[in-house]
Amino acid sequence: MRKHFGEIDDKLWCMCKSAACLRQLAYEVDGDDANFLKEVDNLVDDIWGTAVNKDLSDCESCRSDREEVQ
Repeated sequence: MRKHFGEIDDKLWCMCKSAACLRQLAYEVDGDDANFLKEVDNLVDDIWGTAVNKDLSDCESCRSDREEVQ
C-alpha cells in the first residue's frame, strides 16, 4: 500500500481503512438505497481525497462500479 499511496500519516490511514470498510458494509447491507450509498461514497471519497491530496469526486472507476450495482 505504501508503494501506491505514499506516506499517509497514521491517523489518516486509520480513517481510510475504516471508510473503506464502511463503504463495503453499506453496499452489502443497504445496496438498494441509492441516495444512502451516494452519501457514503461521497464521505469515503472525501476521506481518501484528503489522505492522498487529490479530488476523488466523480472518479470514473467509482462511477462505473456504482452503475454495475444499480
